[in-house]
Amino acid sequence: MSVKLEEKHVSEASTYLPLALKSALAKVLAPGCIERQEADPLLWQEKIIGRKLVELYVLTGYYLKITDVSALEGEDPKFNFSLEQYDELAAAYHQLEDMAGDKRAKGILRDFLDWVEMLDMEIKNQLAAKNDILARLGGLLEVGAIPEAFEALRQAAQEVKEDGEAP
Repeated sequence: MSVKLEEKHVSEASTYLPLALKSALAKVLAPGCIERQEADPLLWQEKIIGRKLVELYVLTGYYLKITDVSALEGEDPKFNFSLEQYDELAAAYHQLEDMAGDKRAKGILRDFLDWVEMLDMEIKNQLAAKNDILARLGGLLEVGAIPEAFEALRQAAQEVKEDGEAP
């Protein structure tokens, strides 16, 4: 069963989150949106389920105030949002879109999408840092990588270098 947004949800919702809060949410929640691939050398990618959970958590918790976000705001922040909660609230975004004539609904969505853009940038930044060739080399060393893995890494580095050189 899914929750149906009511007028009170929209009328009591936040149409703007302060920039500092948006930034903090993106930084704290982005690690839950990335995962390690099962590959050698170590490689990280976006975790689709984690991303979907995080986005709906922020929309329903910080904007619509339907989801309890108090665990994230404590001294030891914890993300507390299950797949079952997601399934129950998944229609919230589309219900807001369907309220096309409501100025508050538009404001909520506009600001939320601004935050989603910040989350996207933070995920990309964290992936770039984790997938950095030197960080990956360090990961290989930690797991005692075999010589073939070092050779593959050396070849990848050479390809990057050649791609970056002007013709």
